[in-house]
Amino acid sequence: MKCLAEQGNAEAQCNLGCCYLYGEGISSDKNKATEWFTKAVEQDSTKAQYYLGYCYDNGVGVSEDKSKAVELYVKAAECGHAEAQNVLRKKKIRFKVKRNPMHSKRSLSTWIIGIICCVMCLILIVYLLNKFPQLWRYIEVVLAFLAIVIGFLHVF
Repeated sequence: MKCLAEQGNAEAQCNLGCCYLYGEGISSDKNKATEWFTKAVEQDSTKAQYYLGYCYDNGVGVSEDKSKAVELYVKAAECGHAEAQNVLRKKKIRFKVKRNPMHSKRSLSTWIIGIICCVMCLILIVYLLNKFPQLWRYIEVVLAFLAIVIGFLHVF
């Protein structure tokens, strides 16, 4: 892990910082922990932002700096880090979670697949109604089926 951390891998840097912080598999060294967290934070590691915030919040390996801690907690919380969010809630500090653009907007391929499914369902319904004219009496069933399909596509 140390080799990866030294090569600039942010996750390895953060994990190595945790090892130094808690003395896991290595002798505890709070100063080295904060050094590795800082390197990972420079690469926007959310987990490292939380841990470095913790260090500043509690004066672990660095001078206590509550404003710096809150700044780091907010960055981590906005990216969805649950522990950072909990810390900020306890401190009654507001934050806004940033949404992943891929989750908030449907991609073009999702829309195309949805349209194709709708068209195929409509073709199937028209075919069945032409082949079996008695189905016109059950138009409510067909409309209910369409509602289910549209609901499925909305979830899709």
